Amino acid sequence: MTCGDACYLRRLYVLRHGPKPRRSCSVCGSDITSKQRTAKTCSDKCKQAAYCKRQVASVGEEAFRIRRNRAIKSWLGRNKDWLRKWTRVHYLANREEILLRNHARRAVLKLDGVGLSVAEWRAVVRKQRGRCAHCSRMVKLTMDHIIPIFHGGAHCAPNIQGLCGPCNSRKQHRIEPGTQATLFDRRPDEEDRCA
Repeated sequence: MTCGDACYLRRLYVLRHGPKPRRSCSVCGSDITSKQRTAKTCSDKCKQAAYCKRQVASVGEEAFRIRRNRAIKSWLGRNKDWLRKWTRVHYLANREEILLRNHARRAVLKLDGVGLSVAEWRAVVRKQRGRCAHCSRMVKLTMDHIIPIFHGGAHCAPNIQGLCGPCNSRKQHRIEPGTQATLFDRRPDEEDRCA
């Protein structure tokens, strides 16, 4: 017994051809619930990931990264007012979390007298001969943690390098592959101090 012609035809199709095969997402492997017959991904996030994979395969990872960064900078340049408004709304919505994270970072920097003196920072700059550790330009250096505090790195001389402003902004809180572990020869007392 069926409720109408559509149900009858659907049931007849299943009896003749078997059930429709389940389609799975090409990115995450979950079932596709979309009614579109040509859909290959389960969500917009997976669709974007699949697009990125195809682009990386066609033009290469470095070229894709450069192209994507240009597109992001261009979009941010066109939408400054929106970004300023969104940043403010985000800050107000997550104020406690942001303040807590900043407080935790400052606490790590002040931990038990472990820190970096001005003399040690000058020694880092001298060791690098005033050049950026990434691009080797001779510019004013900013302090950067080789292993970021975000990832559990210490705020001490063996974990500090000098980077120019653009390189430091580009690195953010990542650990760069092939980065020199330390600019100083580690002595046992330094290891203990940074632990």
